[in-house]
Amino acid sequence: MSHTPTPPHPLPKLDDEILLMIFAKTDPKTATKCKALSKRWNLRLGSPLFAKQNYKENKDKNMQVVATLACPGRGQHCFSMVRVDMQTKLQSQGKVPDPIGNFNSFQVIGSSNGLLCVKFSLGNVHSALAVWNPLTRKRLIIRDHSTKHKNFAISEYAFGHIFETPYYAIVHVSKKRYSDTTMSWSLYSSRAKNWECKGSFETIFDKLGPTYVVHRGVVYWIGWQGVAIPKPKCIVSFNLRNRIFVQEVIPQRVKSRFHTLSIVKDEVAFVSSFYASQFKTVVDVYQVTRIGSCGLSWGKLFRIPSMSVPFTPTMFVGRYMLNVVESRSGPYNANDAERTDLLIAKHDYEADRSQDLLCTSWDEIVHLNTVIVHSPGIYTVE
Repeated sequence: MSHTPTPPHPLPKLDDEILLMIFAKTDPKTATKCKALSKRWNLRLGSPLFAKQNYKENKDKNMQVVATLACPGRGQHCFSMVRVDMQTKLQSQGKVPDPIGNFNSFQVIGSSNGLLCVKFSLGNVHSALAVWNPLTRKRLIIRDHSTKHKNFAISEYAFGHIFETPYYAIVHVSKKRYSDTTMSWSLYSSRAKNWECKGSFETIFDKLGPTYVVHRGVVYWIGWQGVAIPKPKCIVSFNLRNRIFVQEVIPQRVKSRFHTLSIVKDEVAFVSSFYASQFKTVVDVYQVTRIGSCGLSWGKLFRIPSMSVPFTPTMFVGRYMLNVVESRSGPYNANDAERTDLLIAKHDYEADRSQDLLCTSWDEIVHLNTVIVHSPGIYTVE
């Protein structure tokens, strides 16, 4: 009597919505590889809705610290980029795509939803901007609007996504002289694929800081007063959707020797530090909350009473604060330094513990240009 095999039972077919929920929780690299399964999944996993869901699930996982370094005499332009994983501490030399790599310097403007905005040039001529996704290796070259403002006192960029949309924007602000009371601005929109907007606004500060954050589609800068020794004067915000500038004066009670903006507990925060003694630094973190269409409310979140070494506060990531220490060393005194030492560490301010992410030296003098947090994503470059 022969054995008759039991007919196999086909696996139940999963609904597209259930599969999309599963893929949304996978890491962006795996989700990108799954796009090659079929034309159907390439369409599903390439949609703006899925990109948004996937980024929301992964933006606090596998985050990278991107540090860029510049040679003396090149101004703000870089020659090297280092990426460090916040969890594994693995380091990799950041490679920029062609044609960026064919130029002698570049500048990372910012990161948003997995995209990087990079400015590259050859001796400040023939400069251009590139919106680049390192994960999908896609890029878009955009005309550098600042070439019209080469001799201006202020010429800064900001990069971010319009809130709850797949569209990004690049904002360029400029001022011809520090003493001018009016600042000009222009905006590139990925929706129109053009520098479609421009305008001006009255300022109450001398200089605009290059350090900024983007939160819920609003760009925040620090406005400085005094060119030689700048002091924080105000918080300047720009709504990428409504294209409106708002300025709010920083309260007198906010002490600051070093200062920056960061995101703390999903709110914009002003991070201020000042010397408590020769070798101790006190860090105050203030929550900056927007009230309506104009006006900011200031409230102190917490204080870190005794940092071991003075530093420039960089940013907060979850329960950690990134500390950056850059120093010169060599066989001679500081004026004859021959080497640059760079330390990037994450400090658990609740448990008062620090862990090194990057500790390296260069046998030459280089300058730390920018330190940003980058979370890989599959957002498309339009």
